Amino acid sequence: MKVLVAGDQIDGTVLGVENRLTPPSKDIPAVQMPHLNLVTPTGLRSIAISDISSFEILDKELASELNKALATLAE
Repeated sequence: MKVLVAGDQIDGTVLGVENRLTPPSKDIPAVQMPHLNLVTPTGLRSIAISDISSFEILDKELASELNKALATLAE
């Protein structure tokens, strides 16, 4: 998977997605935020889903299967 975060490209293998509790601030209560966990060449990266501006599935076979499944759902 390739993700773009704040203009930086990060390539890696999806390890999973987890919810993390963000600490409360002055006017905002604590909330659960989903994070994408990637195994990269430099180690494990955890990225807030809300920070991802784009992503690409690099495995062409997997991307094709996903596109077929989405097309079926759209019918």
